[in-house]
Amino acid sequence: MKIVVLAAGKSTRFKSAKHKALHDFLGQSIFARVKQALINLKPDFIQFVLGHQLPVLSALLKSDQQEFFIEQKQQLGTAHALKTALSAERFINLPENENINLLITCIDTPLLTTETLQNLIHSTKLEKAEIGILTAELDNPTGYGRIIKSKNDLIQAIREEKDCTENERKISEINAGVYYFNLSFSKLKEGLDSIQNTNSQQEYYLTDLIEWAITNNLKVISSICKDSSEVLGINSRADLEKAIQTASRKQVQKLMAQGITFLDSTTVLISPETEIGADSVILPNCQFIGKVKIGSESNIGPNTFIQNSEIGHNCSIRQSNLVEVNIADQCSVGPFANLRPQTILDTGVLIGDFVEVKNSFIGKNSKVSHLSYMGDCTLGEEVNIGAGTITANYNALSGNKSKTIIGDKVKVGSNCVFVAPVQIADSCFVAAGSTVTQDVEHSNSLIIARSKQIIKENWVK
Repeated sequence: MKIVVLAAGKSTRFKSAKHKALHDFLGQSIFARVKQALINLKPDFIQFVLGHQLPVLSALLKSDQQEFFIEQKQQLGTAHALKTALSAERFINLPENENINLLITCIDTPLLTTETLQNLIHSTKLEKAEIGILTAELDNPTGYGRIIKSKNDLIQAIREEKDCTENERKISEINAGVYYFNLSFSKLKEGLDSIQNTNSQQEYYLTDLIEWAITNNLKVISSICKDSSEVLGINSRADLEKAIQTASRKQVQKLMAQGITFLDSTTVLISPETEIGADSVILPNCQFIGKVKIGSESNIGPNTFIQNSEIGHNCSIRQSNLVEVNIADQCSVGPFANLRPQTILDTGVLIGDFVEVKNSFIGKNSKVSHLSYMGDCTLGEEVNIGAGTITANYNALSGNKSKTIIGDKVKVGSNCVFVAPVQIADSCFVAAGSTVTQDVEHSNSLIIARSKQIIKENWVK
């Protein structure tokens, strides 16, 4: 099977400096989500018809001969886009009378699943039809082309909304813009050559191919999408919001059925990739973006953002920001913590309020309770970091970042600074207010690195 993706349009209604397909959709671009659903079909190749912002989109394609593109220099409609695609060398070299076995879809339907596409292909072959069309029943079909059928329920045509009569506008079955062609290459080209641009937009519509097919006694069937929300196309910011909310709501309902509690699911945004263990509780105003995995019996939120992270069982994450982190079981984070990429917390770690951690490993049962920064460091087990402690990991003159290594059972007083690179042996005690610049090799040492207090009586007077 071969796939052509129509993605050349400018999307003027989206009002964006970048292509609409590059916008984020719960942790992945629209482009990436559409492409992955197609890759799952295991096609011979996927060809993208590009135009607007071609250099940026083409850079997202793999260079393994399975994904390639062709430029549509003038956007003259969907039929013109397909003709452009078929002019590529990959298609020109196909035998004229060989079944082309071709799926056509658009770049702006990130909710469309691999299963739905498989159903379209299967139905077309099962019915021994030459053309299969993905359709859906919508309560409000405004903006979509309508499926025109005869009294005996046979497809007669697809009519773009701008060209519909008043009665045709009342039809609720719409064209999803996805087609499967189960006919010869030469026959498909013949049909495309017959299409005229005698419509209000003066464009060459792929939908006009259906009337040609019926006139030429070809069988055309519709495959109705079980979940009509899958066919939501994104042409505006309002469409993007609706599609994101739809995807999030589906995942919430799926997770609730698996034994997860949401106290106010209307305030939660959650990606389709998010996994949550049974008996976990999600409080209001949480966002789970990208690939997120949370263990069982964990409490998350409120007001928490988690992206591309893994959290263990029996964890508590409160009012915090976590991006690309890995947290083991029985950890407590927040409130108001900021865990940045490459943070790893071992079992039983406590990260308290207003603590920032980045590119660091914190060992079992260690505590960084409040008002501290741990960057580019390794903390052993049962370490206690006092309030206001930081690792000075960045050399502003050289631009280099260095590591701080703190051994097991080290106790650090408040307002300490570790000037990296520096290493502290096990079971040491760092006095409050110390600025540590030298390695400490011997365990059980007391480290004092501060000037002696001086009192000058009557100095103020």
